[in-house]
Amino acid sequence: MLPKNGTPVVESRGRDRVWTSIVNEIARTCEKIRGPGPVEDLANNALATQPEESELLEPKNKRVIAVKSVSDFWKDIESISSQRKLVSVSGTFSQFAPFMIGPPIAKEELHKDFRDQIELRGRKLPPSVSACLSLTAGQMVVRVGEPSLKRKYLYFGLYNSIVRNSIPVFIDNEYFDQVSENLFEQNRRSMEALITGKISKIDNSFVFEYIDKYDLRRDFKQSTLDYLRQSPYCLIVDGKNTKIECLEKTPRYLDGDIWIGLQIGDRELFETTFLNIVDVDRRHLETTRLLARIHSKFKKKGYSVIASYESWREIDNVLRDANLFVAD
Repeated sequence: MLPKNGTPVVESRGRDRVWTSIVNEIARTCEKIRGPGPVEDLANNALATQPEESELLEPKNKRVIAVKSVSDFWKDIESISSQRKLVSVSGTFSQFAPFMIGPPIAKEELHKDFRDQIELRGRKLPPSVSACLSLTAGQMVVRVGEPSLKRKYLYFGLYNSIVRNSIPVFIDNEYFDQVSENLFEQNRRSMEALITGKISKIDNSFVFEYIDKYDLRRDFKQSTLDYLRQSPYCLIVDGKNTKIECLEKTPRYLDGDIWIGLQIGDRELFETTFLNIVDVDRRHLETTRLLARIHSKFKKKGYSVIASYESWREIDNVLRDANLFVAD
């Protein structure tokens, strides 16, 4: 029953506030019914409470290792982690966080492995590679749910130029609440930043569960999977000798894919394009163009949008604003 206390709205104080709570509760219920996609579901479950306190490599003192770039972080990660010091790295800080965790070279190999298999499986195994399994055409990054006070950490990413070149960053929820208003421009949760954090290990086994669940192991070389499994490091920022410093509110170019997954008869495929994913206006424009292109190509065959790089809510809004028809 809404309102939750069972008091009629007309008898409540602050009716605007009561109506707002009703709308929010209905929205939450709708989201539960709709449910997240496979990747978002796994990421939410696996990343919402990480990392465990026992895995945090508590620094021995307040000394900071200044790392020049995200690439250098991964190149020297074993040496850096063994020193048990705070680490500072600059880059593009974004709410689009890494789904695949590890050195960029490992993710590059995974990308190649997967792309090599797409056409092969599409020809021989109808339906082809499920669009929602596209680890390299958009699932290199994921936006994990909405901020929640029930979670200890919020999950972000630190990048250098391209989404494969990334460091997972976990931000203490209370610390983020204190500083976020002064960090970001309006609702654009991306910027150029200097992150000073503690190194920790992250449990990235959910990625391999995902690969096994959808029978993707044959698509990747074992050496690629081993490389990813051995490098599950991240940075923790909790405000205790750690911090986020804004260098520039307008983020630089971050190369990434946007993609839409389709079902056409018994086939599944995805249409994709790449752009600066931290440019909100450009992302919305290119998503609209991509959907228009899909509609032009497949409207006579009948199609369904079954997965996307972004939350369903945003895609639904773009479809409506563009006045596009999508077959049931």
